[in-house]
Amino acid sequence: MKYVTIFALLLSLAVGASIDDLIVGSEGANTKLTIKSDAPFTANAFALKDPARIVIDCSGASSPLAGNTYAVNSGGIVELSVTSFSDRSDMIRIVGKLDKEYSYLSLTEGNNFVLTLLTNL
Repeated sequence: MKYVTIFALLLSLAVGASIDDLIVGSEGANTKLTIKSDAPFTANAFALKDPARIVIDCSGASSPLAGNTYAVNSGGIVELSVTSFSDRSDMIRIVGKLDKEYSYLSLTEGNNFVLTLLTNL
């Protein structure tokens, strides 16, 4: 039984986190994007210009949302797309197409990554 437990632990570490939901909501006058996961993962966010986008690379994660684009049209976010990579099974990229450039803040809350667009500036 001890070996089964060790194998299950190693398997869960190899598979990594699963990003299961993207939630867009308001936080005061700003917009909050929460990337919900069942386990911790590493996120790196950066902005791109022309057109305005926010990119979040999630390492150590997979997602059943990969390959989908979601129309948001709220809080400065036009749409969100989720992409996986054939050569990196532990990497998910989330791209938010924005209506204009915004500053942002990011943090980790438990297993989730939260990005706040400062839309009130």
